[in-house]
Order: sequence, then C-alpha cells, then structure tokens
Amino acid sequence: MSDVLEGIDWVIYHAKQYNIRVMNLSLAAASTETYLTDPLCRAVRSAVAAGITVVVAAGNFGKNAAARKSTARSARRGTNRR
Repeated sequence: MSDVLEGIDWVIYHAKQYNIRVMNLSLAAASTETYLTDPLCRAVRSAVAAGITVVVAAGNFGKNAAARKSTARSARRGTNRR
C-alpha cells in the first residue's frame, strides 16, 4: 500500500506540470478504519483537494461492496460501479 500512497503523492505533486486532472484507482484494499482515518482515503481526499478528479472502483464483493473497500468509502470521489 505504501507504493500506492507514494503514487498518489506523486500525482498531486506533478499534476500541474503534466496537466493531470483525473486519477483512476482500482484497488482491492480492505480497511478496518473509518474513511476519516484510513491512509488511502486521506490520500484520495488530498488529491481531490488539489483539484484532481479521483475515480475509484467500488469493488465486486456483493451488495454492500463499497462499504468494505477503502477508496470507495472516501468522500468526494467518483465511483465506477458496475
């Protein structure tokens, strides 16, 4: 997960230089934390605050899949639900 967090930081840092406006995340990353304290959710919120649109996969593990996937629980992001 540290590689993913470093990647999100890289995108935030280089967004203006490379005109990055959208970031797509499709990760199988369960979490026991709330979306307020989960490191991945915090990174997603930082990207959104930097003006980057973040699209995340909601997961494919049943009816309440989004409740178990950390990026899908993050506030203020787009969810690509199937």
